[in-house]
Amino acid sequence: MTVLSSIAKFTRGTFVPLLNMDARFTSLSLAYLRNDPVQLASYERVQLFEDWAMENSCALSIQDVQLVATLRNNEGFVAVQCRLHDPAHRINQTDISSFLSASETYPFKGLLMMTLTDLPWHEGAKNALGDVSVPTICLGRSDLENSAINWAYFARSGEVALIGEDPPKGDVTNSIHTTFVDTLAKFQTRRHGLRVLVSKTKIGRNLSTKTVDPTVPKISTSSVERGPFNLSATKVYADLDILFSLTWAGSQSYAYSKLYYRMAHQEFSEDRTVCFKPKRRNHIETLRLALPEFPPDATVFFRIDASAHGVGTIFVNRFDVAPQQADTGPTILADYNAAKEQTRAMVIQSEGGQKAALSHYPESLSIELTAGCNLTCSHCSSHGTAEVHDFHNRLQRFTPEGFALMADEVFPYLTSICLVGRGEPTFVSHQLWECVFEKAKQYNVLVSIVTNGLLLTKRLRAEHMPWVDTIMFSIDGYLSETMAANRGNVSLVTVVEALRHYDRLRRSTELARRPKLSVSFTLKRNNIAEFASFIEAVAQFKPDLVYSRHLLIFFEKQATETLLTSPEIANHYLAQAYRAMAKHNIPGDCPPIVAEAADRVPDPDVIKAMNYAFTSQRAQSAPIWEEQQDSLVPCLSDGVSDPIGDALMQSALMTRAPLNLSQLAATIDIKPDQPQPDALPPDRCIYFHRTGVLMADQSVVTCARPYAATVGRVGEGQSFAQVWNSKDMVQCRGDFGTDNEWSQCKECWYRESRYAGQRDSRSEQQAYEMDTAESSYDLRSWDFRDELDNEVRDVSAARKPGAR
Repeated sequence: MTVLSSIAKFTRGTFVPLLNMDARFTSLSLAYLRNDPVQLASYERVQLFEDWAMENSCALSIQDVQLVATLRNNEGFVAVQCRLHDPAHRINQTDISSFLSASETYPFKGLLMMTLTDLPWHEGAKNALGDVSVPTICLGRSDLENSAINWAYFARSGEVALIGEDPPKGDVTNSIHTTFVDTLAKFQTRRHGLRVLVSKTKIGRNLSTKTVDPTVPKISTSSVERGPFNLSATKVYADLDILFSLTWAGSQSYAYSKLYYRMAHQEFSEDRTVCFKPKRRNHIETLRLALPEFPPDATVFFRIDASAHGVGTIFVNRFDVAPQQADTGPTILADYNAAKEQTRAMVIQSEGGQKAALSHYPESLSIELTAGCNLTCSHCSSHGTAEVHDFHNRLQRFTPEGFALMADEVFPYLTSICLVGRGEPTFVSHQLWECVFEKAKQYNVLVSIVTNGLLLTKRLRAEHMPWVDTIMFSIDGYLSETMAANRGNVSLVTVVEALRHYDRLRRSTELARRPKLSVSFTLKRNNIAEFASFIEAVAQFKPDLVYSRHLLIFFEKQATETLLTSPEIANHYLAQAYRAMAKHNIPGDCPPIVAEAADRVPDPDVIKAMNYAFTSQRAQSAPIWEEQQDSLVPCLSDGVSDPIGDALMQSALMTRAPLNLSQLAATIDIKPDQPQPDALPPDRCIYFHRTGVLMADQSVVTCARPYAATVGRVGEGQSFAQVWNSKDMVQCRGDFGTDNEWSQCKECWYRESRYAGQRDSRSEQQAYEMDTAESSYDLRSWDFRDELDNEVRDVSAARKPGAR
């Protein structure tokens, strides 16, 4: 009986009646790999993927891997795909693409494909094999036919027996069969060139000289200690060669990894840690971490945790402790990261002590590159009318030179920046845009952007992605007509195309911390009925956040558009939207239900009319939101241009900025430390200690509230540190929460909507129950008409003859 007829009989048999055809072929392949004498020479053990994953504490779900084979002599693992292709089928790229990615998901030493076809592969499939960085073989029908297994007996009984006498298990030198050990040996001695043979495919290409041994203990939530290290120098660095194994899904929640340290008489604790972030997942990477100074001749132990939230696995190939060296690129980056960590710790201390004068920089900056914009959104204070739009488009913008000087002072201490403000961040010169990312690369700062999306496709490229934290798209309607009405006749098609462009970029990266995608939606009477459908539409992009807020009133016409005067209508539609967010597991930073109207039912005629206005036009805009199977842009991987590595090398050649927070403390008038309270105040502001706000003319304002007070300007002999601790800024911090609290703080819409509590819940990985939480609102906190009138008067004055 031929193997083909035996397999056909077996897969139609009753031995494994609950399994489908592919699963039965997997069972047959398992028997072959476990019992064939040729394969026994290569593999010590063959398991179902699920059993192997449980035994090896692997939380990954790797697509199209059915079996895992353990190489003899502890040489690692091989992923096995079992596919019951028709013998007349030719393997194409679609058949193998997801399986080939397994080598990037977990450090397998090789890939093995089991199939029934021996026909030549399509060219696309052959080319795909060339991009795989581990040896790959394919065993087809002829390999099974020539096996020593008695397939006729297997088909009848489901049990394995060999034909005739078993050959010696170690004697396979004269075998005509391809074994994985043979392939691996040839692969390791032939590092260059590409060779494709189907079947019995052998792949070889240039590999890094570094290899990660899967037999090294995995460091994850069950951490592994390293040490003791006897240190001869007091200032040292930890050098690691690691591979951070992480899935795309896991990259969503990954924030950072931790290196714990202790001396012999101490225990590991959160007080003695160094946080770090591998740039890439599933790639070998060398890191240098700056350690604190230890006493002379100290004996130190270390422990590594892969993730604060238990995702991913770190394989450590090398762990050394080295004394302080010259200012090489890795050493400079290590010192920058140490300065950032010190800054974050000091921010927490200042918030806890409610300090007014600070001895540290903020950990993040909100930066307005320009007050100009390419849209005239009806609800925007700076561009909502032709007069204010023209005025703000003429205002001073950041120059590349001014931005670089500011960045050289502040960026070494910053974790992130956010490009936001009165204008559109992408509506700047190419030189300024590139300067932002050059400085982000130099100082390892993450960049967030709040954008209308019109220019993003032209501005954002793959090489920017390693330094992108979040991009938030401002979209104020599901319908094309609503979007055009709210955002200055903008094309919804263009904005959705920008969404897709960014989503493709972030999905094609192999970054450990995935770039985040957020959407913003301003709640108005003309779009509230669309909010739930908008949530359903953007769910295809798996957004990391949906941010929404009630309308801020700047113009008389907006007084009739706010929903705060119609809370029962707002509650009705918000509840629908929040259920949609819960359905798709989308985090939200959105206003709570209005408490005063929580039990009120809206007028059914009003709801009917609003629903009709939306549904009657919905069919025209629905195709814009239809999910597309777009091809991905080139992936940042070995063998392709490596912008991460290029940027890190570039940073080694740049001038190093001084890193000394004690010098900052000496340049300003620091008041005696206030006693730290037992608990943080229930109402606090992130802008006092954590986030600075810098406008396009380099003025510093107290916060992101519209028309917030200006406390100084960077430049002309003043550093950011001096303005950050200017008399007005220190007074604003000190007066907060007292009888002298500034009016802008008393009537702040951030506090009105109680967003701080939501952010705290989200940072602690807790869900915020938006549809059950309630809040009261004071319309005065959302009404800026008087303040806008003052600015309009300033605009008019500026237009008078002789005015600048």
